[in-house]
Amino acid sequence: MGPDPSATVYVLGQIPSTVNFTYTYDPGGGTCASITCHANMGTSADRPWGFSAISAGISWNPGSLCGSINFAINVTSANAVPPYYYSIDWESDGSWDYEGTTNSHTHVYPRLNTSYNVTWTVRDAKMHTLDSGSKTTPVTSSAGAANVNPLPNVDRANIVYTPVYGNPAAPTQITGYQVTLTDLSTDADFDACGHSGPGNARIVWRDGATDILPLDLTDTPSGQTFSHTYASGGNRYVQYYVSDNAGSSYIAISPNILVAVPNF
Repeated sequence: MGPDPSATVYVLGQIPSTVNFTYTYDPGGGTCASITCHANMGTSADRPWGFSAISAGISWNPGSLCGSINFAINVTSANAVPPYYYSIDWESDGSWDYEGTTNSHTHVYPRLNTSYNVTWTVRDAKMHTLDSGSKTTPVTSSAGAANVNPLPNVDRANIVYTPVYGNPAAPTQITGYQVTLTDLSTDADFDACGHSGPGNARIVWRDGATDILPLDLTDTPSGQTFSHTYASGGNRYVQYYVSDNAGSSYIAISPNILVAVPNF
């Protein structure tokens, strides 16, 4: 049974008047339109009443963009009335990040391979709401493809030996040799999702010194140079390793690099 369209309304300071409106039946509650008393109060807005829950679910998968998800809210109620209005809070921080009529979104998160709770709700044109008011759904941002290890390489044919003169009393006396290596390492997936950024070179000079230094790893050799000064001559078989920023262990060059320091 619908409401009585001939009811009398009493507004403070005004003469009682009969309410006129149009009532539209709906299984979950009615909608009243053209309401005369609303016009007296400065508004002509329609008003739904009653309640009917609508059911909805979500679908999601990791997106192709780095750190992203593809997310969709799907209304499943037979009695839901389009258009639907969606609200989404991507990190469940209490603030709606999206409110509108688009149900499918790609969202990019600030961190890779991280689980987030997404709070969402939907209502239809009759203001029916989701049965619980909101739903919280855990999703995981994309981490990109599996890491490809870098390939360590050094220009063995062009190792530079520079004499060091360190005794002011004997300016022609060599006190050491600076050895310079040129890196030719590559990383095929340096710009893939989650893989960008510098790597590292680890160099064991075989005289008791070890350096760990930033290395600009890309898919082409950077030509970056690393130098070390030896205080005595002789052959050293230098150990050289590289790692990328996406979780690779240090990968060793093979065989070790022969550094033939001149005797002095």
